[in-house]
Amino acid sequence: MINHGEVADALSAFDLIGAALSTQEQGRVIQLLVERVDYDGKNGKVAVTFHPAGIKAFGEEFETQREEK
Repeated sequence: MINHGEVADALSAFDLIGAALSTQEQGRVIQLLVERVDYDGKNGKVAVTFHPAGIKAFGEEFETQREEK
């Protein structure tokens, strides 16, 4: 189980490196992170379900790369 802080950290990490990735690489990262997106047109709401392991792995990998610099 992951917590909201881990999700926030992973998404902020994506903001930092997203600009450095090609469009194709960004797509692969999104596929790693996002399991499902549901849209409720009647209420105008979007729900995003993340791959729990994908978010954690992405956050850990970014943290490792940041520490190496």
